[in-house]
Amino acid sequence: MAISGDQTIQTGLEKGIIHVNHDHKIITYPNGKSYNFEDPEELIRAAIFIELVDKYGYPPARLDTEVYPPRREPKIPADIVVYEDNEAETAYIVVETKADATKDNTDIAHRQGLGNANLLNSKFLYIVCGNERFAYDVQKKPSLKTLQKWSIARIPEKYGQVPQYRYLRGDPKWDLRKLGFGELSNKFKLCHDAIWEGGRRDPAIAFDEISKMLLIKIHDEWFTHQDSYYDFQIGTYETDTDVARRLKTIYDKFRDKEPEVFVKDIEIPNYVIFRLVEILQDVSLKNTDLDAKGRAFEKFLGRLFRGEYGQYFTPRQVVEFMVSLINPTEAENMIDPACGSGGFLLYSWMHVKNRIQDVYKGDDRTISRIDSDFSRKQLYGIENNDRIARVAMMDMAIHEDGRSNIECNDALSDYSHFDPKKDVRRNKFDIILTNPPFGYDVTKKDVLGRFDLGKNRKSQRTEVLFLERCHELLKPSSRIGIVIPNSVLSNTRDLYVRRFILEHYHIDAIIGTPFETFKSSGVNVRSSLLFLRKKSTDHKIQKQDVYFARANYVGYDNSGKDIKQNDFPTILQHYRKDFVPEKFVSTKPSYVKIQLARSGMPGSTAMIRTESPTYNRSAF
Repeated sequence: MAISGDQTIQTGLEKGIIHVNHDHKIITYPNGKSYNFEDPEELIRAAIFIELVDKYGYPPARLDTEVYPPRREPKIPADIVVYEDNEAETAYIVVETKADATKDNTDIAHRQGLGNANLLNSKFLYIVCGNERFAYDVQKKPSLKTLQKWSIARIPEKYGQVPQYRYLRGDPKWDLRKLGFGELSNKFKLCHDAIWEGGRRDPAIAFDEISKMLLIKIHDEWFTHQDSYYDFQIGTYETDTDVARRLKTIYDKFRDKEPEVFVKDIEIPNYVIFRLVEILQDVSLKNTDLDAKGRAFEKFLGRLFRGEYGQYFTPRQVVEFMVSLINPTEAENMIDPACGSGGFLLYSWMHVKNRIQDVYKGDDRTISRIDSDFSRKQLYGIENNDRIARVAMMDMAIHEDGRSNIECNDALSDYSHFDPKKDVRRNKFDIILTNPPFGYDVTKKDVLGRFDLGKNRKSQRTEVLFLERCHELLKPSSRIGIVIPNSVLSNTRDLYVRRFILEHYHIDAIIGTPFETFKSSGVNVRSSLLFLRKKSTDHKIQKQDVYFARANYVGYDNSGKDIKQNDFPTILQHYRKDFVPEKFVSTKPSYVKIQLARSGMPGSTAMIRTESPTYNRSAF
């Protein structure tokens, strides 16, 4: 008889550890006491009662609920007491439960639980707040202030010894557990609250620190040997200094591999490190569903980053659309030379992952090999901001690695300045997907001198130089999807840029976007999505058909809040169904005539017509 989705409670019902009446409102324990099952806190108590019997091996007859200690005023009962004897005279474990792990609930649970444990002369205290667990040896009656000193890995099994550690790789009872979106999102919120400390830290600095901790956590999951204890956990009687020292040793390995990205030491206090380990030690990030991890991490980043850092986060709906239209395959190398938080890299990886699961369905070994090769050897990113480079690396690592080819560097640098291990060079890449920085003027002569669009100029905008750098990086006939300001496509002063585009690229599609598309990211510029293919050296041009479309709705409003209206799926459907770029034959690239693919698009918005004010067709 199922009461909820909680597997522990289902197990308890099946094994007869607890019972419920037919309308599912009353739960009865072996002691004969009954409670309202609709109370959220009662669900937690029921689950822990079952765990104590089924997982820890304590006899149901020695467990009691709502035990009132003597001499306590006001009278506050212990939620569960495990006794050493059948007569229930000697308390062994006192359990305090709360429905969730807010800071207030956690503080109250510790205060009430310790008070009851001391009055009942219990040996151990077990505090459960939602999915958070805290265990203590309280035989010496510590004060609330000194309680942390007596933290233990977990309560003993069946009156046995307290183990040194709790989480053991490969053990069906004590290995890490995978989480759903809701619970993982809550874990990340707790991490945010712990490291944010009520606004005492700048959000970007807070992310710096938690990114270090999450990478340590992921490294620990991947490289802990079978039947060995994980390092990312709190052992019995370990202090925050003990835990911090062990994790800092792991972190130093990252600094050796990525010194440009991980420049500084871990800078949060040891007590914060201890708290973050407390929150995350039971979680398997490696085994948790990819979509749940991605959504939870995206929500977590949204809490940390606002204002100036918003520009590094291309909205998910835009990223998904551009990746789907470009349609990367497992045989292609892909780079984002302004990768920001790594959205294009991640979604390209997910796109290829879904593709190979269809193409090689049933051949898990081949799927695993191709997936690993693509994520580790064929995805590349460059990001100039070391803090945001850590975001990208963290996001890829959360999704099962693929961070190894993200480089902290200026994408407009001379090629000799790139990391030789990552091998970023001309004519290497099959796909570029990018949202370069807009409107920043490059004035350094050595940088401008590297580019045809920068030579003999006092300054040049970054997005213009990126168009040329992307052309250099691409193989002939390879393709690019790039976010570009509308000024590049319409202003008279940018005619020479459009001529450069027409001379060096075939234009496949131009998708107009509404003003709010990048507003939540801090960019107040009208932009379009430009899809191009690098011309081969022997190209001949006569005419060029270009797919024009405008999205009026993109799945979110100008505050960034998701809405139902989204024209991108319909545009993508029509592009795939109705439009195939023409072959190219004959003459002057500077004056190519652009013909519209079709005149209308049922079910969404109209394609941009020749008379549309959004694009100045004659400028081409």
